[in-house]
Amino acid sequence: MHGAAPLTVLETVSGPKQARSERTLYRLLDAAEALIVEQGLAGLSSPEVVRRAGSSVGGFYARFRDKNELLRALEERFFLEVQSHLDALADERRWESAPVRDFVAAAVDELVTVTEARRALIKVFMFRATVDAQTRDDAVRFRNRAAERIAAVLVGKSPGFTGPEPVLAI
Repeated sequence: MHGAAPLTVLETVSGPKQARSERTLYRLLDAAEALIVEQGLAGLSSPEVVRRAGSSVGGFYARFRDKNELLRALEERFFLEVQSHLDALADERRWESAPVRDFVAAAVDELVTVTEARRALIKVFMFRATVDAQTRDDAVRFRNRAAERIAAVLVGKSPGFTGPEPVLAI
């Protein structure tokens, strides 16, 4: 479905890190995301994730203690994927001769595209952030990193951003 680059190690997941095991992990995550898209958080169940992933209950519990750990792994994968896109977008060499408006348009387009494509998953993360401090803290850290990367390109391209905190102004 939306899996991160193959064999990307997720820190939130326990278990062996062999290639076959990683493929199983991503099948489980893809199945969980598909269930969320189709049925929301209420429709997410470990047995259905296992069935859709073509895995086993033991394979699921070798990686996740419970549904919360599964959701945390989905969050981590999502943040890694979006961060990778933002890193490519915020590569200052890419924008050396482009006007600021082109960069802003590309940044907005990227963020809107991700939000539209992953709406159901983002909705789950937002709900979890209201009840889980770790999820909220991870989201705030991600948001801050993304804002800093985008602001760095804008500050570098536009000397008009001045003042004591140009990144905050942006």
